[in-house]
Formats: sequence, C-alpha cells, structure tokens
Amino acid sequence: MNRLIPLVLVALLAASVAQAGMIQDIRSGLVPEGTIVDIEGAVVTSVMNTSVTVSELPGGPGMSLWVILGDAPTVYPGDIVDLRGTYLEHSGRSTLSLLHPGDAAMTVTGSTMPVPFYVTVNELIADPEGWESVVVMVTDGLVVQEIYADGSWLVNSYETGTPLILDDYFGLHPTVGVGECYNNALGLFFMFEGQHVLKALEVDFTDCTVGNENLGMSELKSIYR
Repeated sequence: MNRLIPLVLVALLAASVAQAGMIQDIRSGLVPEGTIVDIEGAVVTSVMNTSVTVSELPGGPGMSLWVILGDAPTVYPGDIVDLRGTYLEHSGRSTLSLLHPGDAAMTVTGSTMPVPFYVTVNELIADPEGWESVVVMVTDGLVVQEIYADGSWLVNSYETGTPLILDDYFGLHPTVGVGECYNNALGLFFMFEGQHVLKALEVDFTDCTVGNENLGMSELKSIYR
C-alpha cells in the first residue's frame, strides 16, 4: 500500500545558507545549557503559535531546534534566518529561547524551499531524540488503531506494525476514523508531554480494508463515540 518516495538530497542556496554549525554543536552536547549563542543561516521548517522550528543544512537528525519567541511568529517555512538567543533544555526539548538576552533576535536574510526528510517509522523510533524538531515525511503505510480525547491518534506501520502517535496540533484533521489508512504522513516530529509524536501537517489517504479481528474493544468503542 505504500507509495515509494525517493529521498532527494537537496542543497539549495548553498552559498548563502550555513552548513552544519551551532545547532549541530548544541544537539551533539558540545554547548553548555544556558549559553548565549548566535546561529547563522538556519531554515525555518515549521511555525507554531508562539514558536518555530529551525534547521541547519544539510538537515536531518541532530540538526534542528525548537525556538521560543514569546509572540506570534512573523516568519514562514522556508525563511532563512539568523538568530541570537539562549540555549536551554525545556520540556524535554533542545530549545533556543529568544526571551533572553536583551538583544535576542531572529532576522530574516533570505528564503528557500524547505524539504522534509523521508523516514520510516522504525527509523524515527530508533533515534527519537535525533529526529526531534525535524519535519519529516513518514513513508510507511499507516493504519489508524485508536483515537484519543486529547486530539492525538495511534497508527501502526502497515509494513512493520510499529506504533506511532499522530497529533492534530495544527487543527488540520478534525475527523479521524479507526481503520483509516494513509500512504504516508508529513509532520513535525516533536516531544510533547513526555512522548515523541508526529504533529501532522498532511496525510495521504488510501483505500484499505482492516478486519474487525484486528481492532480491540477500545478501538471499536472509538468508532461509535
């Protein structure tokens, strides 16, 4: 059921966008928490209510940070930015806070086309901290197993059976049904309330048949809630 998607390595604006640098150092544990840092040429990969995620090229695991702004973002995915702020570990996430120091700032210097990384569920689960704050396209076929009251839902990989939690943070998926199937899912892989989830941006629906014997009682109750 999975539609194969080739992994294309893209190096856009290589002359103006910084290669691996400060973010990689932070994610590698080379920068002490509380350090004021300057980051040049990062790419905005997702925008949330009062925060964004940014990544250094070439991107991928260990190359992204969550950035706390304090106010609604005025940037967009694909903006190239320079940042000054304080590195923190906040709510289990590697974080750049622009609330400190007094000259903390995010400055747009250009733009490019953000490209998600193509991964399997097993690859995410094998290195969840590395993939944290990265926008990814999960290439597995996915089958919805259970729906939770907090706006998240459980899917299993069609290929391997490995579970993954999807979350509707962006409010793009108001209706989800047990037994639905996706060819793939695009989203922000993120630490939320103590567990890693995929904040879903887009799911690619496909027709499928899931036998009733594959659904537990809690899943069946969810259908009729």
